[in-house]
Amino acid sequence: MAVFGSFSGWDASLHWAQYFDDTPHIKITKVTIIPGIGAVPTLEQRHSRLTMGGATLSIPSGNFLWKAEAAKLQGMEFALVTDKLFSRTDVLVGSEYSGWSDTSLTLEFGVQHLNDFDIKLEESPDSQLEDRIATTVSFMQDYINQTMHLNLFGMMIGKSGQDGGLNRMSLEYDVMDAFSVTGGAMLYQPGGNDYFQSLNENDRIFFEARYSF
Repeated sequence: MAVFGSFSGWDASLHWAQYFDDTPHIKITKVTIIPGIGAVPTLEQRHSRLTMGGATLSIPSGNFLWKAEAAKLQGMEFALVTDKLFSRTDVLVGSEYSGWSDTSLTLEFGVQHLNDFDIKLEESPDSQLEDRIATTVSFMQDYINQTMHLNLFGMMIGKSGQDGGLNRMSLEYDVMDAFSVTGGAMLYQPGGNDYFQSLNENDRIFFEARYSF
C-alpha cells in the first residue's frame, strides 16, 4: 500500500508492504556427526517473510532536488541466531542537480542498520554487518539532439570504500524512434565484503539492441 501527496513546494509518500525477501538466508536444519570428520550441518535456503513500513520526502529548490527516504523492515532471519527475528532500519538522503543542459548529476548516501545486532552474525554463512554504508554517484548526459545518452554510475560500500563497490558505464544511441543500441562495462571493486569479493572475477562488458513495436 502507498499514499502519495503533492504539496506546495514538496512531495511526500507513505509505504507499507508484506513480501518474501528475494535474497535467501541460510538455515541449519540438522547437524550430522560423521566419525573422523565431526559435525556436518545440513543447510537450506529460506526466504524470510518481511514487513516493511517507510516514508519518502522530496523538496525541489532551484536546480536541485533534495530527497530523503526511511524504512523499517521486520522479520529478518539468520542461520547463526535462530531464537529471534531481526529488524533493519534503512535511511537514505540525496540530491539531484539538473542545472546543466541535458545533464543530471545525483549523489546519494544510505545506511542500513541491523537492530539488536548479535556479534555471531558476522561469521559465515550469515556474514552480516551491524551498519552497511553506501555512497552512490550517477551522471547522465545527452548528446546529438538527445539521441545519444551517456550514463556513469559509481557505488562505494563502507565509509571509504573498504567493503567494495561497483562502477558502471554505458552509452546508448537512438538509431531511430523504435530502435536503439547500448554498450558499456561493469567493474566490481573487491574490498572486505564477502559479496563483492565473490564478484571480483565477474567484471563484464555488455551490448544490447532494442526494437520497440
